[in-house]
Amino acid sequence: RTLAARPPAPPQYQGWMLKSRSLDGPLRSRDKPTPLDHLRSAIDALRADAATQPPPAPTRTSGVAAHPAARSAAATPPLGAGPFETPSGPLRTRRWFLLKDDTLAWFASDDDYTLQAAPRGVVALAGYMVRETHEPGPTGQRALMLLPRASLLWQQGLPIPAAFAAKSWYFRAEHPRETRRWFEALSAGIQSADEAVAVR
Repeated sequence: RTLAARPPAPPQYQGWMLKSRSLDGPLRSRDKPTPLDHLRSAIDALRADAATQPPPAPTRTSGVAAHPAARSAAATPPLGAGPFETPSGPLRTRRWFLLKDDTLAWFASDDDYTLQAAPRGVVALAGYMVRETHEPGPTGQRALMLLPRASLLWQQGLPIPAAFAAKSWYFRAEHPRETRRWFEALSAGIQSADEAVAVR
């Protein structure tokens, strides 16, 4: 007899958020990326990813394993480290976001997601980090930065390869409490993605 197909696993988190425009994230550049920029950034990212892989799990003879929260804290540098740009203005592009397994995707609307339309953007979270910041303006609402950890290899004040601009974003929900929930969900998703890469 034929077995019924298993339904897809439910998403860890989903909902509306506002995002930065394309190429206007934390690693934005004033220069338009060229094909050579993309190639160089891809090579740099591969080298940096190899240098920033999480350490292997401790063996029984190496002592007590670190608590997951401690590993997450160690993998996320303190705020202010790295050559990050502040948001250039209020975030206005509203999208329906879906966090599932180790992937973040966004759609034009929740109807598009329900009808299985192609997402407007997809990010595999392995090798990324999420940081908190604030949107410019009188309200100064809490916002999030999502960007590759490889960007930390560039010291403050040095130029970032232009192709990295397409790999970083600002996000925020409509309410600070919801933005905080997204921060926690993304942090957990990134940690799970990094652990999955480490055991391969």
